[in-house]
Amino acid sequence: MENLNEIWPCDFTTSEEVKLREIEVSKCENIANMFPCNPMPLLQHLEILKVRDCGSIEALFNTVFDKGNISLRKIEVIGCGKLVNLFPCNPMPFLHHLEELQVDECGSIEELFNIHLDCVAADEKGSISLKKIKVFRCDKLVNLLLCNPMPLLHHLEELEVEKCGSIETLLNIDIDCVGETGEGRSSSLRRIQVEKLGKLQEVWRIKDANHSHFPIRGFQAVESISISSCERFRNVYSPTSTNFDLGALTYMSISDSVEIRRKYGLVESSLGKENTLFPTCLIHLFHNLRKLELDGSEGVEVIFEI
Repeated sequence: MENLNEIWPCDFTTSEEVKLREIEVSKCENIANMFPCNPMPLLQHLEILKVRDCGSIEALFNTVFDKGNISLRKIEVIGCGKLVNLFPCNPMPFLHHLEELQVDECGSIEELFNIHLDCVAADEKGSISLKKIKVFRCDKLVNLLLCNPMPLLHHLEELEVEKCGSIETLLNIDIDCVGETGEGRSSSLRRIQVEKLGKLQEVWRIKDANHSHFPIRGFQAVESISISSCERFRNVYSPTSTNFDLGALTYMSISDSVEIRRKYGLVESSLGKENTLFPTCLIHLFHNLRKLELDGSEGVEVIFEI
């Protein structure tokens, strides 16, 4: 199919109901647009979209959606080197039913969701259904999720990111914008797995956290965190003085993090050991931790300070 330029003409229309449930397009190097200018007839029943090795596609959907009945539940995009935008300017119509998003080897994409959530109505935020996000080998991707991504995480259970060389932080939280405790904005996020993110420094970066003495409870459902081969990784969250509730965390694995002198900051321990993994002030935040795996963390002198 190397010479195929389009699947549907731009002016495609139909008076009949289109009952397509799944579209899979592979190795069509000349296709620039997946859908016609008005794709709604094709999206009403479509549940699965898979695009692989289509090197000319720059955007999956080349039109603006204000509203519409879009039934997509899974989007998988692999090996589309010119892809810049997964979604149009307003991705909300796509997120009402979408449960799984996978992006792999899309070297031009810089952000997954090109929208500011402050511009989205409250009822639309509550209807986001994403459960799994998997992103691999997207070296230009800087913003995995938006700042204060709580609406996107309401149903999200798994976040997996590998070999994305430009990501410094997975989740950016601004306390002044989301409120002190995050009550009413809790996520369902249970598993975080990252591997070979060369610039990753922390999982959570909390802005203005020092202005609040209240616990941040938006992520208390997280049960598992795995960090592997992230050379610059230093902290699970920063600043480390944040009262951050990870009460459900039962498993943590950190391996081959070359720059990690201590996982939770530079607070001097009472024992005089600078490189303490769990200082006394932080132990109570991880009271359900059952399994801890450390590999290649030569700088750690004390694991638990009692």
